[in-house]
Amino acid sequence: TGLEVTVCHFPPGTSKWNKTEHRLFSQISINRRGRPLTSHEVVVNTIGSTTTRTGLTVHAELDPGAYPTGTTVPDDVMDRLPLTPHDWHGTWNYTLRAEPLALPAPMPHRDPAFGRFPAGDKTPAWLRHPSLTRLEPAAFDDLVARYRTWCTGHPPVLLPGKRPDGGPGAGGRRLSAADHLVVFLLKNRWSMTQAPLAEATGLSRIGATLRETAPVLAALGYVVPTGGLTVTSTEQLAAIAGCTSPDQHH
Repeated sequence: TGLEVTVCHFPPGTSKWNKTEHRLFSQISINRRGRPLTSHEVVVNTIGSTTTRTGLTVHAELDPGAYPTGTTVPDDVMDRLPLTPHDWHGTWNYTLRAEPLALPAPMPHRDPAFGRFPAGDKTPAWLRHPSLTRLEPAAFDDLVARYRTWCTGHPPVLLPGKRPDGGPGAGGRRLSAADHLVVFLLKNRWSMTQAPLAEATGLSRIGATLRETAPVLAALGYVVPTGGLTVTSTEQLAAIAGCTSPDQHH
């Protein structure tokens, strides 16, 4: 249209400044008097017939348009809008210029799995012992590779404004692929609760890792074999792995 659109928001907590709402809605409620709104025609007529002795009149008509809820604008599009902030509280007052969107910024090339699997493992190496995972080292490495490949082909869906790595303390997204598998294998093979599992792995917020890993292994068709008993301590894990203590790495 070539029109510039200026937007001025009410500041937070000041919706009652809208005097039109105060004059209009209370009178509509009085005019309705609890009448059942059984059709669009009843709604329109009830609103449109509202008047006051001081001269308020209301025009109402049905808008048959469809307006889906929950529609959001991605951050990268918002950043490209030709907005000119006003000098006074530019986040509340701004003008949308009659111009096309700015060109998107070039995205650097990177591994789609970047951030989910940082370099380096955080879980102790002895927790990958075949007696604990029922996977020989080569088989464990193969499962790690398949896990990473699947995740690379299926990047996580991120909420607007969230970093790919989820930021500090983002649960499973701060762990390596091997760490994901160690946590999940121990939890499900030995029916471990989160407290002893966190103690053994040295990790916190394990719930996010378990939730992320489960659908991937299901997609890969891998079923964790059960160990036949419930492990409740790090010492039990060490005994199964043949360690004299948890600090003895294999």
